[in-house]
Amino acid sequence: MKENKFTMSLALVDAIPVVFFLIGVIKIFKDLGSIVFLLGGLCSVVAGLGKVVWKIFLAVKQKDISLFQKQFRILMPAGFVLMLIGFFTVKTSGLVKGLLYKFFRFPSLLFVLIGICAMIGMTIMAKKMDQRDPSSNWKEQITNIVGQGAFMIAILLV
Repeated sequence: MKENKFTMSLALVDAIPVVFFLIGVIKIFKDLGSIVFLLGGLCSVVAGLGKVVWKIFLAVKQKDISLFQKQFRILMPAGFVLMLIGFFTVKTSGLVKGLLYKFFRFPSLLFVLIGICAMIGMTIMAKKMDQRDPSSNWKEQITNIVGQGAFMIAILLV
């Protein structure tokens, strides 16, 4: 790890997009009623919280418990797969079409596009930056907050 250390501030800021994501999951679950979607969303939330806990250990104990970081690469994709399955296997396909239609209309579309741009930026950062460097993490978390916040607003507008 680089000389500058992870801080409690960084760990707590990392929790903000997790909360935004959870709010979006709950809203969509209320609209769809799919338990599979909810389980996938909660799996993804646990993955995000695992990274928060990893950063807390780095900040407070100066200890790298890599399991908390590594689980993210397994739980997050698994959660997204479950969410997609839950979303597209809802018995009322008209409901899904209606939600997608509203999601991709103005003003929601504006926030969807902001969220997509932020996620593309995060993907680029994940490939090019050192994930264990606090400076890189700050940039990634600010981008993640913007992206997850934009998606949350788009979902709440639906």
